[in-house]
Amino acid sequence: MDILCNKYLNDDLIQYIYSMIIYKQNSKLLYQINYYPLCKKYINLFYNYIINYWTYCYIDGLSIIWKIYDLCIVKKVDNIFKNDFFLNNFLGNYEKYISNHEEDIYISELIRILNNSDINIKKILIKKYIIKYVMVLKNYHLEFIDKELSIWGDISKYGYNDQSLDNFDKYEIEKAYTFKAPIIKNI
Repeated sequence: MDILCNKYLNDDLIQYIYSMIIYKQNSKLLYQINYYPLCKKYINLFYNYIINYWTYCYIDGLSIIWKIYDLCIVKKVDNIFKNDFFLNNFLGNYEKYISNHEEDIYISELIRILNNSDINIKKILIKKYIIKYVMVLKNYHLEFIDKELSIWGDISKYGYNDQSLDNFDKYEIEKAYTFKAPIIKNI
């Protein structure tokens, strides 16, 4: 075997093969590689929903994503009930499960994204935000968010633009920059 390897393969390729045999591959990385095609579909879908349908208030659409993440991944309130009725109930009563400080952290992250005046940069930041949370959510969470985000229609044709930050005063927007971004937990 060694004779064949040395005869037909160069040293770099031999080292690469040995490194794959000797070192165990990261199972979380392999899981994410296999899970990415499904996530990519939802990433693009959620991005299109937010940009096209939630034009009036981006913050409301994006809040659904962090609320489901925090409730289901961090707080694990859906351990027993994993259907739409209970997820809707948890989402509607999220104040019971999430402290004001935690909510401030998540909302501050959204304020920093939406406070950008350049629409192209804002769109890139929205896509990065969606990717950040979608990659750790489970399939039934993604399906639930898909249903929730798809219920709105485009109202920009009536002259409405994004008014997400209109409810925040200048002090609250400046304060949002003092919070650190939430650390995403693995499944």
